[in-house]
Amino acid sequence: MNRLSSLAVALVFVLSLANVSSFVAPVSPAAAQTQNTPPPPAPSRMQRVKAKTKETWEQMKARWAAQRERSRDCRQQARAQRLHGRKVRKFLDECMSR
Repeated sequence: MNRLSSLAVALVFVLSLANVSSFVAPVSPAAAQTQNTPPPPAPSRMQRVKAKTKETWEQMKARWAAQRERSRDCRQQARAQRLHGRKVRKFLDECMSR
């Protein structure tokens, strides 16, 4: 009889826990995932260079024209390193930003 009563008490306890958990707001897997997701990393310099449009590059070149000496030196360095395409843009961006 003693075993039966302790089994009944345990059963009531388990059922009460099941009822309490049904009242707790369920969390969807998508909501749980968004809570644990870290913010995306900042884009690298190469990704920013890729994203620049021709218009942006023209504006930057116009600003650099005002700094002719520096611009000339940066272009000579890029030629000396035999850079082409996006690598030239990245190098010029870094050089003129210094």
